[in-house]
Amino acid sequence: MTSPELHTRHETIVEADAPAVYDLITDVVSWPVIFGPTVHTRVLERSPQGDRFEIRALMPDGVVRAWRSHREFDAARRVTFAQDHDDPAFGRMAGGWTFVPLPGERTKVVLEHDFTPPSDHDRDAVLARLDHNSTAELAALRAVAVLPGGVGRWLLTFTESLALAGPVSAAREFVWAADRWPERLPHVDGLDLTGLGADTQSLIMRTRAADGSVHTTRSLRVLLPGGSIAYKQNQPPRGLLGHCGRWDFPADGTSIRSTHTFLVDPAAAGAPEAALNRFRAALAANSRTTMEHAARFAAAIGAVR
Repeated sequence: MTSPELHTRHETIVEADAPAVYDLITDVVSWPVIFGPTVHTRVLERSPQGDRFEIRALMPDGVVRAWRSHREFDAARRVTFAQDHDDPAFGRMAGGWTFVPLPGERTKVVLEHDFTPPSDHDRDAVLARLDHNSTAELAALRAVAVLPGGVGRWLLTFTESLALAGPVSAAREFVWAADRWPERLPHVDGLDLTGLGADTQSLIMRTRAADGSVHTTRSLRVLLPGGSIAYKQNQPPRGLLGHCGRWDFPADGTSIRSTHTFLVDPAAAGAPEAALNRFRAALAANSRTTMEHAARFAAAIGAVR
């Protein structure tokens, strides 16, 4: 027997005006550095009236789930969404974000979900997942919406690339085999890797900085269709509110690319421009070292074939 449709509602007050909060919700590209459960997003289509995107998110049970949703935008007042297909864990899912302006440039944000669980047995589990992730998302929204000068002042995305002289499959293998990094990369002091299925990893990594200090980060990594590797640090370095990225291996096999997106914590960073430059330099140095070693590994593999 089909389970009845259920409705959930979560709300909060954000100390920012409605257009600013609306922009945070419509910009799904930045969700991995804002919302704790979000691991990776990819925009498939976008127009002023709405979008369609793919998302991977961490569930309370430790599983990373992927789905596609389409949304409709209503000029800073409401964003409605619906999944493209029923999900085995959630069933049919739709809902919306509503932004209600309040005096003093504040906004009441209401997040609603309508869903039909796959069976009565799944009802409580789905409700628990929705409550956990919705509460976390609204808490993050409250924190990020009040960053001085707006989120854009503290957010940066950049990409670096390096030429390959060996098989791109070997470079990808080097990057995916993170359990070998402590013996292969000079800045990795130690690493614990747990496989969460064939295409998902959980990493606890200890990285040694130029000044000798060691920083511990926790990350989730996903091997995407097409061979790219996306990651999200659910415990970013000190001074960052969020950090995510992607390793790309273009089909022509001539290069490897590393993209970072990070959000600086103003409370621990000082002036925005200096902080952005400092973190960019540190992240770029680590990824360039990884790319250089991956390129050497690939070149060595190519030389013996």
